[in-house]
Amino acid sequence: MSKEVIWHAPLYDPSGYASCAREYVLALHRLGVKVRTQPMSYWSMIRGAISDEQERLLRALENTPVSQYATRVQHTVPDCYHKDRGFDKRKNNIGYTVFETSSIPEHWAIKMNMMNKIFIPCQFNLETFERGGVDPKKMVVIPHIFDTDKMDPAKFEPMPITPKKDFYFLTIMDFTKRKGWDILLKAYLREFKGQRDVGLIFKAYFGGTTDEHKKHLIRKLKNFKSSLQIKNAPDIIFFGDILEEMFLYKLYRAANCFVLPIRGGGFELTLGESLSLEIPIITTNWSGQLEFCKPDNSYLIDVLGFEETDEDMIKITPNYKGQKWATPSEAHLRQLMRHVYDNYSEAKEKAKRGRKFLQENFNWSIVGKKIIDNL
Repeated sequence: MSKEVIWHAPLYDPSGYASCAREYVLALHRLGVKVRTQPMSYWSMIRGAISDEQERLLRALENTPVSQYATRVQHTVPDCYHKDRGFDKRKNNIGYTVFETSSIPEHWAIKMNMMNKIFIPCQFNLETFERGGVDPKKMVVIPHIFDTDKMDPAKFEPMPITPKKDFYFLTIMDFTKRKGWDILLKAYLREFKGQRDVGLIFKAYFGGTTDEHKKHLIRKLKNFKSSLQIKNAPDIIFFGDILEEMFLYKLYRAANCFVLPIRGGGFELTLGESLSLEIPIITTNWSGQLEFCKPDNSYLIDVLGFEETDEDMIKITPNYKGQKWATPSEAHLRQLMRHVYDNYSEAKEKAKRGRKFLQENFNWSIVGKKIIDNL
């Protein structure tokens, strides 16, 4: 008898939760598991980078017939555990979540310990969740999937970027302090002032992708840049739209280096997508992305220490209250960006090793079978 699972998750938006859930569901489907999807309609109304073909399959899986004994995965923040339709203590209930700071909100441990198992994406969360009171016997590390067959650099031509530069840095993020946008801009603008051959492609969104949302972010970027009072600052090229997968991969391929100086991350899919496409990466030497960002395949920014999460982040997500995250070194980030710029052949070799590491450890078949073993 084949395994059955109900996967309750955000599925169609641009969040990391949704991107990860889509890959898990599709991997299980390919491996012959009877998967019924239950999309979370209240998570986000913004559509993610999903192909029409992928969406049709995910929609069809909403109607997969499963028995009353099917395992149920709640792939969401623990605040939502037990609130969703169909929860039944007699069934095998698995929670999936991730968090980006040094511990977890106190109430999460209670919710998580009521589940039969907890899937987490990385060793970092195994340590931080146990520190926060989650039973380590319940936790299983299930890494995110990077489909390196789909993200094959040979399949995608670089997207033309205006203005044309000899070297592009790229970042992709939701525009919050956790992602380290302020550290990145300081490092880039100060290190490459006066250089017209370099550009930073800054793809970001916050709250939505309407013209007003984009204008608001552009104003924030301009005001921050002006506050640094840097003469002859290098160019920043802003992207505020959600791109379909094919165009997103072309954007990655336009870059010479992907940079994300996050203060804390759960896994950070954009870093893995960059490596899959053999784009060199620079990121912080702390938190969940170290599951695949290693010294031999990535450039890792020194951490100066740890600080309390900021008030703006707490307003967005109150669960960050009382938490700590890292302080990446701006000075070291400047050194690494300059090093990649000056030593690009070395950086490309690192990225190739990164792609190989993902192929061998994070492909859909390997991760899918690990999920099946733990249903």
